[in-house]
Amino acid sequence: MSRSRGAPPNSRRSWNKRGNHNSRGAPRKHGANLEPDDPDIMRGLKEVPLEIVPVPLSVQDDPNVMISETTFLGSYNWTARSIPTIVVPGMPGRWLDRKPFQVDRDTGICIVDQNTHRFMESSLLPLLVAADMNEEADTFDWAAVDFLTDRNALRKILRWTAAEGARDFRIDLQLAGKKTILMTRWDNKTTEAFLGFTYGFNYFNACTSKGHPESTGHHRIINYVCKMNGLNMVVRYTVDGYLSGQAVSSVDDVADGIASLNVSKERAQATPVKGTSLHVIPFGEIVPQESILEIATISKAREDQLDWDEKTPQLFLSQTYHFYLGLHDRGFFKQVRKEKFDQTKMSEKVRTNMKRLRRALGLIQDVVFKYGQCGRLSLVCVGGTLKVYERMSKDSTFLPDEQMQRFGV
Repeated sequence: MSRSRGAPPNSRRSWNKRGNHNSRGAPRKHGANLEPDDPDIMRGLKEVPLEIVPVPLSVQDDPNVMISETTFLGSYNWTARSIPTIVVPGMPGRWLDRKPFQVDRDTGICIVDQNTHRFMESSLLPLLVAADMNEEADTFDWAAVDFLTDRNALRKILRWTAAEGARDFRIDLQLAGKKTILMTRWDNKTTEAFLGFTYGFNYFNACTSKGHPESTGHHRIINYVCKMNGLNMVVRYTVDGYLSGQAVSSVDDVADGIASLNVSKERAQATPVKGTSLHVIPFGEIVPQESILEIATISKAREDQLDWDEKTPQLFLSQTYHFYLGLHDRGFFKQVRKEKFDQTKMSEKVRTNMKRLRRALGLIQDVVFKYGQCGRLSLVCVGGTLKVYERMSKDSTFLPDEQMQRFGV
């Protein structure tokens, strides 16, 4: 969903989600450790760039980027256990459609990127573990994938191509097999404090019910079947909720008693993933793509400031069809603006930017292929200029060696 990190009133963002970046998870109580900023975006990189990636400009003759269908590969919820633990397939929160109510301002500390914060040793591994537990994904051809990435990385590259307020960012890259490019986000911190200017997180907690009592956020993995004008994409993103009455495909092999789990009962037994410290609880139901929901909030007085051209790519890249915007007056919510996303009605500006994203991914692909499987590369955007750097360490921190084998050699 959108950012809602508690930006002050003069922030460039005029609307926000629920008090966290991309479904970061529940805010911690005061007194929890707030990680210091790491301002060095060049940490671990060699000083001289290998390449400069040009901004794609002439894309008018390119075909529109369209997605005709998607394939669900897997999903999971993070928990806050001291041992890294995910719930598979888990469930997003169910939309409650509540009547008017008041919430307090967001306070405390929230998690910027749960996958890195909770499992830094291999932030992409939960994605593959969740997919492996989905029997319908057993025959999926991982070696045919061009990009395996979080939606967050795609949105950062998209903003850079549009040259509209692109913030500095870094994305780490590695080639798996002959063609699959793994992309992982890099943030200067994985936790941050709410500043007390937003109501979004408390609104989210009030208008959805947890998919699992220990859940701190739900992640979903999809594959663009129609490719993306030639690119085969696997994309992970956070999900805010789902519309009730549409959950299907109950997990058959759930451990005894987990199906009726609630907060007061003993916590479910987690099974370790071989060779890693990651643990898995089998629990939940698969929610169909058409019921997935994104939730945001905005002051009623600033409703007309909602930038639909900013929101549209986020919905498009995750193939999310429902967008609910809670309108409030100082935390009193009495109206929900319900939008249905339709990719055929995207503005010309968004269509052009999506073409630029597709062209930029092609340029990045060429650079990664040039340096091969031994390359340890990072994209760094500073001041609107995107450069490719080599990382000093040759270690693979993306996935364990046995997981890399699925992409071929």
